[in-house]
Amino acid sequence: MRGNTMFAYLTTFALLAAACFLPLEAEFLYNVSCHEENIELRCPEGQVIRLEDVNYGPPTPAICGARDQRVGHYSSGCISHVTGIAFSMICNGWEYCRLPGKHRLMNLCDETYFLEVAYSCQKLSKSSKTVNTCVGGTAKLTCDKGYIVIDRTNHGRLDTNTCTEEPENVTWCINPVNSRLDELCGGKTECEVPLNEGDFHHSLECGPPPYYLSVRYSCKL
Repeated sequence: MRGNTMFAYLTTFALLAAACFLPLEAEFLYNVSCHEENIELRCPEGQVIRLEDVNYGPPTPAICGARDQRVGHYSSGCISHVTGIAFSMICNGWEYCRLPGKHRLMNLCDETYFLEVAYSCQKLSKSSKTVNTCVGGTAKLTCDKGYIVIDRTNHGRLDTNTCTEEPENVTWCINPVNSRLDELCGGKTECEVPLNEGDFHHSLECGPPPYYLSVRYSCKL
């Protein structure tokens, strides 16, 4: 069942990911992972990630010593296209994400490699707000003007330290719950959503709890 649900998630995001993989041009940012290092993508405040490309190849000291530089030469056939789809699912629409440098979905044909992720930062609307809520807390969404529009949600874990006393290593636990939040809050001027353990089920690459709810919404006039 878990594998079928995961496939459904990946299929849902396939078109989104395909649209992201464009020819690399100026204004792109890069993060290069060597030796199975985790990957971190970050945009300035008020902007969010759009994944553009994922590449793979043999490492060299020069490549591994410049993690924010474009590599420019790659291998082919050694990385699964599912990697890009999964990375898009995790990162797109958030200011920050942290990805695994090695994962079973990558289907790499060589244990020694670099992994390059190219991404851009897209501006959010001025009315956009993000709320993170821990289990036992209540997400509070308010619009001084206009009504609530749910833009992006996740119940899981996308960083190491939110809602936990001990840093968590697995930060790619995704479970979009847009439809549920839209049902509860969409079209209202204010909304409160209590978060209890077990409210949402997880199906894609989750480590142990605690999880938390992230909601990004905007106020439409």
